[in-house]
Amino acid sequence: HPTSSPPRPAPQSPIALRAALHSAAARKAWHAQRATGSLPAPLRPLWLIEPPLALSERHNRPFWESPLSLLAGPERIESGWWDNKLVLRDYFIAEDTSHRLVWIFRERLSASGTWYLHGRFG
Repeated sequence: HPTSSPPRPAPQSPIALRAALHSAAARKAWHAQRATGSLPAPLRPLWLIEPPLALSERHNRPFWESPLSLLAGPERIESGWWDNKLVLRDYFIAEDTSHRLVWIFRERLSASGTWYLHGRFG
């Protein structure tokens, strides 16, 4: 995959601290709650990738080191309307073939449909 800056910890705000879960615990909780049909508030990755990494697509699936399977989403995140830095994204939690969870998105208004990797859960 293309090179990018190494992942960095998410900002240590109270929201980020509450949202950041250990990877194994997050994966276990996610699969358990997915099986029962009662999902918690959206999970957030422990590591953010800045800038987000553009992903390739193979067989109509996002690809990062291996094909990604979408587990949850879309979660629509919109911000920046107050400072003219508009962000309109649909985020998904995806899993690779090694069962690693990642946070990916697509820009809502983009004609390209490019997927981006924005975070890793562990």
